[in-house]
Amino acid sequence: MEQREQRLQEFKAFLVKNPHIIQKVRNKERTWQDLFEDWYLFGEDDKRWLADSSESATSKQWIHSIKTKLQSLDDDQIEQYVEQCKDALEMVSGLLSQFQSQTSKKAGPSAGTKNESYMTYWK
Repeated sequence: MEQREQRLQEFKAFLVKNPHIIQKVRNKERTWQDLFEDWYLFGEDDKRWLADSSESATSKQWIHSIKTKLQSLDDDQIEQYVEQCKDALEMVSGLLSQFQSQTSKKAGPSAGTKNESYMTYWK
């Protein structure tokens, strides 16, 4: 019993050193049992733990680069992009309303359902 408890404590210490492994369980990619069995069979120095660590480092670098780019954005530039998006959405909305009004004119009051009005448009 004492050896089992010691192994469990060693595994917990290993997890504290490698918090990215804990995330795999939280993300439901792995189970505690699977991780413990792999750790028990292959040890702490196995490549599988290094691969997980490098993936975590890569994701941290990616997040850091995104953060840096966001910090370097100019407020005026952001406002200009938002205005351009707003104008584009208004233009699309206008086109859609024109299309809908043309469809309803062609369908006329005799169209009973939406499908019939579309069929009239495509004839």
